[in-house]
Amino acid sequence: MLERKFQSKKELEQLVVLNYKEFFGDRTLIFQNNEASDEFFPDVCLLDFSDFEKPRMYLIVFALSNEDFGLMYARITHFIAAIRGNHHQYEFLIKHCDIIEADNEQRDSLLTLIDDRNILEFLSDTMVNKPEIILIMDGMKSDVQLMQETYTDTWGKLVKPVVIKKYCNDETAIYTLSPVVIAINTVEKKKRTEVVKYTEDDHLNVVSETVRTVYFEIKSALLSVDDSIAFNPKKYYISLRKNKNIAFFQFRKKVLSIVVCNPEEETRTLIEHHEIKSLVPSVQKFWNSDCCTIVIDRLENLEEIIELLKTVILK
Repeated sequence: MLERKFQSKKELEQLVVLNYKEFFGDRTLIFQNNEASDEFFPDVCLLDFSDFEKPRMYLIVFALSNEDFGLMYARITHFIAAIRGNHHQYEFLIKHCDIIEADNEQRDSLLTLIDDRNILEFLSDTMVNKPEIILIMDGMKSDVQLMQETYTDTWGKLVKPVVIKKYCNDETAIYTLSPVVIAINTVEKKKRTEVVKYTEDDHLNVVSETVRTVYFEIKSALLSVDDSIAFNPKKYYISLRKNKNIAFFQFRKKVLSIVVCNPEEETRTLIEHHEIKSLVPSVQKFWNSDCCTIVIDRLENLEEIIELLKTVILK
């Protein structure tokens, strides 16, 4: 058999997407980014449930060995920044949610595996385990090896190069993989990472006294009506739940934003004194509900917020 070059990066990507369980194992799900113009999101995101208690996320980037290294460097550096938790991380997770929502079949498979968590919450949890970047090429580039040797704490730890080669005769094509991808996941057994438990203080320590007071007044009023509701602190928000999520409290220093799981038109009829922000359909999907955001930056007129949330709780 003779080696045949891949005609395009897309050919290489489609080979992996169509055969991902053969490459990565049966306990994986793959989500393909079909927005060709989005260079700063991975071509594919892989979720690995081999360890069901500690699922891992892998960002997969495809490249041909003859393509310019500059774009590859820019993309991977961007992904490393998101993994390491700078201000790009939340935007990265939102974009990932959007891609998952676009694939109905794979999304439904994922929802059966993550219990009562929403997709954004699950992805946020996987970031604790530090996703890795699998760089799949048709041949090794010396630039990649140099980056791994030079930047050992970023490229060296997070980027895992994989080379796929194609060999053909008149009737058959076979593919070789180096290293075997399953070895990428098992070469180094890392210490088990404790799941981080977030608290209200994690959100409230950095906000103004006004925001703290707004939150506790709303919380106290709602618990006095129904003490079975729960306020669950997560990394990016505190969720209000009763059987399902009702609202999400997001904190900034001087502003409390509440994503309310209630149709915007109905919400606007009940809220007169606070700003309401519309959410595009893709963002509403992240919260798994018709919803909008209420922005609160003062103590006045909290009664209408509380009455709205009471109405949603009783639905």
